[in-house]
Amino acid sequence: MSGLIGAPLPGAVSCRARHLIGIAASAALLAACGPGGNPQGGGAPGGAPPPPEVGVVTVWERPTRVIVTAAFLLGAALYRSYSTGASAAWATDAGWAWVALGVVGLVQLTVVVRRRLR
Repeated sequence: MSGLIGAPLPGAVSCRARHLIGIAASAALLAACGPGGNPQGGGAPGGAPPPPEVGVVTVWERPTRVIVTAAFLLGAALYRSYSTGASAAWATDAGWAWVALGVVGLVQLTVVVRRRLR
């Protein structure tokens, strides 16, 4: 980013400008969406009440995500000096663990929702 005369702006000023632009864009989006968060208007069509809660706990709730993330971060930190690619391998394995547990959680949720909708 450069100044009006072509001289580079100091890093702190350009960083602050980017933050202000991001805040302004977020505020404009929030203003456009309104309190309901939906640009087309809040609420269900025809004023219908919201659907009841499903009330199911899946394998991929917050405690599991925290434990899996902490375990893989610890493993990556402990084995980083073991070999050059060990941390990358731990990070890749963590990603696959997230995907696998997310899929299992989605299947659990889908089964319960389908049963409740019948």
